[in-house]
Amino acid sequence: MTFTQTCLQKLFTYKDGNLYWKFKKGRILAGSLAGTKSHKYWQVCIDYVIYMNHRIIWFFHHGTTPDQIDHINGNTFDNRIENLRDCSKSENQHNRVLNKNNTSGVKGVSWCKQKNKWRCRINLDGSIVHIGFFENLHEAENAIKKVRIKLHRNFFNHG
Repeated sequence: MTFTQTCLQKLFTYKDGNLYWKFKKGRILAGSLAGTKSHKYWQVCIDYVIYMNHRIIWFFHHGTTPDQIDHINGNTFDNRIENLRDCSKSENQHNRVLNKNNTSGVKGVSWCKQKNKWRCRINLDGSIVHIGFFENLHEAENAIKKVRIKLHRNFFNHG
């Protein structure tokens, strides 16, 4: 970021996960909510450059910009500072929700036609870890949840 923490604190007021402008900016009044909602994140324009609000809020509070910032509860619109944490790219991926194209309804579980069983796999630091094949979905779900908690630690998300 090309500005300082002090600069941000002159531009914005922070309250409950939101940024508010401290001064009038064009048609935007002082005290107005800063930023717009994109399809996945709040974003704000500063000097004709668009930034994600959660990155501005982190910098506003800590004066640093980590490579990755995780939304602990998985809600990317919840930018309360207590919901944000510094993490690695891999840890950030562990905290993802269930993909829209998942057909089993369980994160990391898919049907294997060749074995006629449920297959459990989990991603760890860019590698696929095969957990096993299971006769029924319930067994597969229980197995993957145990492994996910163990391997993903504080960043586990069952979907």
